[in-house]
Formats: sequence, C-alpha cells, structure tokens
Amino acid sequence: MSSVDLERLLTDWEESLSGDVRRIALRGTHLNAPGAANFRLAYLAVKLLLRRIQLDLDVDNIKADDDTTSPFYTQAQRAAEEIVHLDRQINKTCQRQNPRSPQMPPKPEFKHALQQITQQFRAPISYSIAYGSGVFPQTTNKTSSNPQLHPSPPPAISQAQKAHPKMIDFIFGISHAHTWHTINLQQHPHHYPPLLRSLGPRAISKCQENFGAGVYFHPFITVNGILIKYGVVNLETLRRDLVGWNTLYLAGRMQKPVMVLQDNAAIRDAGRANLVSALRTALLLLPGRFTEWELYATLAGLSYMGDPRMVVGGDDPGKVESIVGGQLGAFRELYGGLIGGLENVSLNLGCVGGIEQDMDPVVRGDMVRLLPESLRTRLYWRYEAKLSVSPGRFDRIWGEMGECVRHSEDGLFERRIAGDGGLGSEIRKTIEETVRWPSFTQSVKSAVTAGVSRSWRYAMEKRRKAALGRSRD
Repeated sequence: MSSVDLERLLTDWEESLSGDVRRIALRGTHLNAPGAANFRLAYLAVKLLLRRIQLDLDVDNIKADDDTTSPFYTQAQRAAEEIVHLDRQINKTCQRQNPRSPQMPPKPEFKHALQQITQQFRAPISYSIAYGSGVFPQTTNKTSSNPQLHPSPPPAISQAQKAHPKMIDFIFGISHAHTWHTINLQQHPHHYPPLLRSLGPRAISKCQENFGAGVYFHPFITVNGILIKYGVVNLETLRRDLVGWNTLYLAGRMQKPVMVLQDNAAIRDAGRANLVSALRTALLLLPGRFTEWELYATLAGLSYMGDPRMVVGGDDPGKVESIVGGQLGAFRELYGGLIGGLENVSLNLGCVGGIEQDMDPVVRGDMVRLLPESLRTRLYWRYEAKLSVSPGRFDRIWGEMGECVRHSEDGLFERRIAGDGGLGSEIRKTIEETVRWPSFTQSVKSAVTAGVSRSWRYAMEKRRKAALGRSRD
C-alpha cells in the first residue's frame, strides 16, 4: 500500500461518517454525549496511526529517490505536522474528559491534610507517599459510586476530590517491621484481621517480609475521617525494588506521579534511578519517532505487563490511558528533566509528535547494559538461548547508585540484542515474568492480611472499575 492509498482510505472513512458522529470525530463537539470523548479518542488514534504509516512510506520513498526536490519531502513534512496536531488534539480531548485540569498540582492544604494522616501513627515512619486516583486525577474519576465514601473529611480533601471521592492510597517505609507492627497493633488493633491479631507482631512481620512483594496492606481504614489504604514496607525492600526491579511492584507504582509526604535521602536517590531505568526501558520499547503521549503511556504501562488482575478482568482495561490522560502535567514534571538530559533523545516539534531517539545499536546496546539488574539478567538469559551464544567474559563496573553492573567486556552481546527486531517483544515478556508471580502472591497475601470482609469489598470495587472500563470501550 502506498501513501496515496492511505490518504484515500482515510478520506473515504471520514466521508462515511455522518451527523453527530462526524461532528464528534472531526471537530470534537458534543463531548458531553455518552461515549463521545472515547469515540473521539479512538478516531484520533486511528488517524494518528495511519499518518505515521504514511510518513514512514514517504521517508522510504525519499531515501529511494535520493532527490531533494522529491514531492515526498512535502508530503512527509505535511504528515509530520499533522501528527503533532493530532497528538495535541488527543491531549486536549483527554483534558476535556476530566473537569480538573491535569496541569493543576494538588494544593498545599491537600498535602498537609495527608501528612496529618501519617502523623496519627505512633509507630515510626521513615518515608511516606500518597498515590493513585485519590491523589492525582484520572480521566475516569467520575466513576465513584459513593459520594459519602469518607465519613467526615476535612475541607481540603472534600475540595480536592469534589463530588467524586476516592479512597486514598499510602505507602509507609519503615526500618524494622517487628517493632513497627508491635506499636501499631497496640494503637490500631482494628486495622488487623482477628486471626493475625491473635498471632501477634512477629507473625505479622514475617508475613509482610516473606511473601508477595514485601508489603503489608491495610485497606478501608478510616483516619481523620478519611478512608485510606496504607501499605507498610521495609525501606531496604523498597530500595532494592527501585534499583533492581526485583518485583516491579513498588517500583512500578513510583514510575507514575506520587506525592512525597515524608522524604528519605536513600529512597529519593533510588527513586531517581528507578525513573531513569523506566525511561530507558520505554525507549527500548518505542520506535525511532514517537509522541509524548506514547512515551508516557509506555512508562505508565510497564508495571501492568503481566499483572494477573489485568489478565482476568480484575481491573480497568483502560487504566493506563486514564492515568496519562488525567496526569499529563504531572508526567511532564516527573520525566521532563530526565528526557532533556539524554543525549540519544531529541525534542523536535516539527518531527513526528516531538520526540526522536537514536536507533544506533551501539547506543541502544548501552541502554540494554544499564537496565535494572533483574530485568537485564532475565533478558540476557532469553538472548543466550535465542542467539545460541554466551555473553562471554564479563567485567564488573560500578554503575548508578553504586550497584555492580554485569556486562560483556566488548559490548558485542548487548549490540546484538539491541539490533534484534524482536527486542520489544522480548522485553515485554521479561517484564511479564518479573511482575506476574510477585503480583499474584501479593494479591493472595492481601486477601489474608486484610481479612475476609475488607478483601471482598476491595475485590468488588476493583471489579466494578473493570466493568466500567469495559463499558466505556
């Protein structure tokens, strides 16, 4: 198929639309109609895909002609400009779906109200974050089924969540699990189910540390009149996952916008390494030219690869799009400085949505070599079998965060990996292997540690969100 054929296909398709459907697709009007914004997004996504294919065909023709006066130059430039325009239209449509602007950061009063929640715990907390749709807007934030979710929230919470309250998620980083649960069990015995409460803090701390992803979750807890879920994790467990991606359970959550309530220097440094690793991984999954939206969607989707809840329909299938659509400004703030600091990435608003990367196997081989240890090791195993070769001799060098990085001495093995056309598929499979088992066992553990009633309530809420997500599709 030629670029001319694609142009004719797109024209015929647009002409086949009629009435309100045509107005929604082409001009974005009537976005308050049920499903209108989703239809508009689907239309823009298909058009964006066709334009990208058309541009690639034009570029191939330019290379074949080797003629600077070729008409394909004009066609390619026109397609590139429209791709930039389409990307902006997608972002604009997503923002219109959400009455709260994704560019608007949470107010200081909101953060202060969340910090006051952490101060209600006598057990020492060394690091804490709030995250999720209760803190940062998503394009599906209108789906709350209970306007009275929080028993008696302070004004800052009510104003931030407006008429669509959400349970607020926290992660608490602690130094000693046994000590922490001993104190918390005395202060908040009702946060624990009867069985584990009777077994005591030693059993609780063992359950936290030895099963799943190393987190103990307490869902549907009311503190200061606010319904929350808080997870407790050892600082070292959190640091290891951020740096090495042992499970990607916590690292994946922190690859998306979070609100830091109480900071910790070691976790802050590990968190930055996690963001850099996520960015490298996303670049290896993306083509040479891509849009800002595609980058953030890839970053947000890393930790959902292999998540059993997404496979069996236990979570919203449109969750990634909802996160990026509602938090675009927060993603820019999170990754903007890191993207600008990469020499192999260039921002150019005149070229395919604004971002290009160097596809040289040497450059990409260096990115492979600097992937997190767990992901890199699993990927090497795959390619040792796929290429029927061994990486050969390995050096030990000191990489980011003082971690020891294992890599082939001459870099040839990494370059062969980077040059493989199926690299993206292999990385996805590797991430799925990393995520699947810890996510499954953590879900099973949470069903026990939360107690029967809270576990059932949490599962039903997730299934409700999943059903709403499928109905929007």
